[in-house]
Amino acid sequence: MKKLILLFFMSFGVLASTYAQIKFMPKAGGSLSNVSFSDDFFGPDVKVKPKVGMIIGVAAEIPLIGETLALQPELLFHQKGFKLDDPGDTEYTAEATGTLNYLELPVLAKVKFGKFYAIAGPSFAYGIGGKYKTTIKDLTTGTTTKSTSDIKFKKEPDNNQSDDVFIDNAFDIGVQLGVGMKISVIVIDLRYGLGLTNIFDEESGSSSDNKSKNSSLQLTVGVPIPFGD
Repeated sequence: MKKLILLFFMSFGVLASTYAQIKFMPKAGGSLSNVSFSDDFFGPDVKVKPKVGMIIGVAAEIPLIGETLALQPELLFHQKGFKLDDPGDTEYTAEATGTLNYLELPVLAKVKFGKFYAIAGPSFAYGIGGKYKTTIKDLTTGTTTKSTSDIKFKKEPDNNQSDDVFIDNAFDIGVQLGVGMKISVIVIDLRYGLGLTNIFDEESGSSSDNKSKNSSLQLTVGVPIPFGD
């Protein structure tokens, strides 16, 4: 991932010296993310729900064919994740929220139609950590217990004694597609992103393929800044 980030800035620097119409665009917004777990990953009674996260970063719009076609690489901090709702039994209920922080590098083709555009292409994300928060309600005593654990993107060590949550695969390859429009000096972008990599490895003896793939609906606002005259 470090090489991809370095390549992003090197490519931007080289192209900036060649194309006077490159635009630099800080952008920020939010996403509604989820992880599409297999039905038996947590058990039949546990419901998986989406969660809200933050997106912040920068994009570069590089013209390819006049005002019609452009290349748009981006470097983003993107909070993804999921929520769990376990109805439990007559003794307890439980809720959990997993926040997965990624550095994401989409490389997108952008086709313009006046003030509107369509955008699509691959994305490369690398997990850099996160938090896993749980709330357990004891229905017999009426007490509530809350806890917070760190999420680490790596294999769980043998004989692990910590409360950390380990996610097997940090690197996630995906695709993004969406639409947007320019209103005055801002650009509004609505996009769907789908991860193609299982973030958890398949468990030995599992009755399913243990699907665990990221997905997100993203809404961001950016302000294009021309790089040259």
